[in-house]
Amino acid sequence: MKEPRTPPDDTAANTATAASQLDAKAASLAHWRGKTLASVRTLIRAAVALNTSPTPKRTTT
Repeated sequence: MKEPRTPPDDTAANTATAASQLDAKAASLAHWRGKTLASVRTLIRAAVALNTSPTPKRTTT
């Protein structure tokens, strides 16, 4: 059985690099493709921000 893969130690650096590469790709695309990719990236960032924000603890009554 294979051992689970472990993420690299510099995950944050890899994420920043990937994000900047995607932003550069969106900027380089012509016409509607670049605009669409940029819009999708904006939606993803908003969803991630909502998903990672601290949520209040629920109390049971």
